[in-house]
Amino acid sequence: FSGINLENASLEGADLRDADFSETNLEDAILTRTQLYGTDFTDARLHGTLFSDARINDDTRFVERGTASSVGKRLLSIVNAVPFLNRDEARTVIYDPRTEPVYRDGDEEQVIGNYTRAAAVYATLESLARDNAASTLASTSYVWRKDMERGRRISRDGEGNERQWWPWLRSWASNLVVRYGESPYRILTTAVLVVVSCGLAYDALNLIGRVCSSPPCPPSPPPVTLFDAMYFSTLTFTTLGLGDFRPPGTTRADTRYRGESAGVILLALLVFVFGRRATR
Repeated sequence: FSGINLENASLEGADLRDADFSETNLEDAILTRTQLYGTDFTDARLHGTLFSDARINDDTRFVERGTASSVGKRLLSIVNAVPFLNRDEARTVIYDPRTEPVYRDGDEEQVIGNYTRAAAVYATLESLARDNAASTLASTSYVWRKDMERGRRISRDGEGNERQWWPWLRSWASNLVVRYGESPYRILTTAVLVVVSCGLAYDALNLIGRVCSSPPCPPSPPPVTLFDAMYFSTLTFTTLGLGDFRPPGTTRADTRYRGESAGVILLALLVFVFGRRATR
């Protein structure tokens, strides 16, 4: 079946195990109640394809998780230059403009752009994966669907709509910090960056001072070191605060409150992400 045109075809109930549909046009085809164990859909056109009650397994190939962003691919090329650290780029659906090949239908005024097509296909794959307990495919399809929706908001790709900067910015922030609720590692990385940056600011700008809690107090307390600043930043971030350091003055106290607020928000997001993954 590789490379042929099966648009609008009805394959309902067919046994398609180990079939090769790579680069095949399956747009608006009906594949309900089909057996798709080991089937290869690499670079197939799947916009509008129906997969209701279809059965897949880990050998069924649609997409493969990996690096799809331009920045990530540049970093990947550096990593792959190191022996024994070979990593593959992502394999996305053929409508996804981030990776090659990308489908072009030749219509300069196409009503449905590739961002919209790709988002629709990822939504279909996400639903199919959840029905078959394929958690990796479901997670990958969900994240890449959100990527396509974010790109669509500023691309005007076949949509004829104005760019939506505010929704795009919210989606960009969600991707940056939590990967749309899929990555606890991004939250932990953000938390480390917040702690370190606040600690450096406390030390460089002399924003904290020692507190004498057990008299007699020395007339000139020892200076605050970088280690002390990092220690205070960590305690502030986790909202503990043992009272051995404090920021003198209202302006410096505001800096501490911002660190505490960031800590509360990021810790809440971390709990949310772990809870979401546990209930999937």
